[in-house]
Amino acid sequence: MNHKAKIFGLSMMLLMLVTLTQVSADAKVLNYQEQNKLVTLTYDSVTIKVNAGGMVPKFQYIEDKSDFEFNVMFKSVIEYLDFNEDGVFQYNETSIWKDDPMPPMPPQPNSLALSSVRWVFGGFDVEYLTGTDEVTAVHFNFTSDTIMDPFFSDFEIELRVHMYLDDTIVDGYQVLGKTELKFDVAMNNYPFQRNDTYLALRFDITPLKHTYMLNDTNGLICETKSNTTGEEYRVESTGDIKQMYKISGEGVEGHFAYAKQAKYNVSNTYQYRTVNASHASLGDGTLQTYLSFEQFEDEVVYDPSLGTDDSILRTGSLELVVIGTGALMVLGLVLLRRRK
Repeated sequence: MNHKAKIFGLSMMLLMLVTLTQVSADAKVLNYQEQNKLVTLTYDSVTIKVNAGGMVPKFQYIEDKSDFEFNVMFKSVIEYLDFNEDGVFQYNETSIWKDDPMPPMPPQPNSLALSSVRWVFGGFDVEYLTGTDEVTAVHFNFTSDTIMDPFFSDFEIELRVHMYLDDTIVDGYQVLGKTELKFDVAMNNYPFQRNDTYLALRFDITPLKHTYMLNDTNGLICETKSNTTGEEYRVESTGDIKQMYKISGEGVEGHFAYAKQAKYNVSNTYQYRTVNASHASLGDGTLQTYLSFEQFEDEVVYDPSLGTDDSILRTGSLELVVIGTGALMVLGLVLLRRRK
C-alpha cells in the first residue's frame, strides 16, 4: 500500500509539473499599451518602446534577462548632392549649391530635423488567433501632424510599426517573430530643391554600454570611439534583401536591420529601387547611419527593423521547462526501479 501511495504521489507531482509548464507557456502573451505617444510592447523578457512624444522618434530595445539594451533614434532627413557618385551620403555633400549658382530665391534648408515634427498616434490594430483572444500581431502608426519649419509644411511622413509572434515575410523581408519590431517609413511631398539630388535618412544607434561591439552587414567593425564625421564609410551590400548592423553585448546579438530596396509609387504602380547605407561616428559610442534614396514624386515606403536573433529568446523557456520535467520523470522511474 505504501508503495502504491508513492507511485500515486509521484504521478501527481509529474502532472503538476506538466500543468505548470502549460501555464508558463500560456502566460507568455504580447502586451501593448500607449501613453502620451509612448508605446510599450512586451513579450516574455523582451520590451520594446517606441516614443514619438520626445525630441525625435526613439526606438528602445531591452532584453530583461541579460540587461541587453540599445536605442535607435530617427534624427533627420537630408537632401544631398552625390558629388563622388558612390551612391551614399557623406557629410561634405550637404552643400548642394557648392558648384552651381543658387536659384534666385531665399536660401532654404536642405535637411529636416525630426525634432521639429509633431506626431499623432493612430491607435492599435490587433490581430488574433482565429476563434481566440490570443494576440498574434500588433500594428500602430505615428503620423506627422505639424512641421515647425514652413519650408517642409507639405512634407508628410508616417511611421507604421508592426510586431508579430510568428516569423513573417513582407515583400521578401523576413521579420522574426517575438523578438523583432518592423517599422515602415512612408514619405510624400518632400520639397527637393534640385532634380539631381538624393535623400538620406539618419538613424543613430546607441548601445547601452561602450563595451558593446557594432558590426556592419559584412561583419566589419564599426568605429565609434573616434570622430569620423566627414569620413562616412560606404557599406557594401551583401545582396540580401535584409541588411543589418549588429550590436553585440551581454551574450546577446541585436540588430538594426534595413532593406536594400525601397518601394516607390510611380503612376499607381509600385517599383523597387536600391537603398544604400553609410555611417560615421562622433566618437561618443553612437553610430550615425545614413540610408540613401533616389528622389520620389509620390509615396515611397521603406522597411527598417530592430531586434535580436537569439533562439532562446525566440522560443522562450518552455523547452527548458519540458526538458526539466522529462529529467524528473526519468529520475522518478529510476528511483522506483531501485525500490523494487
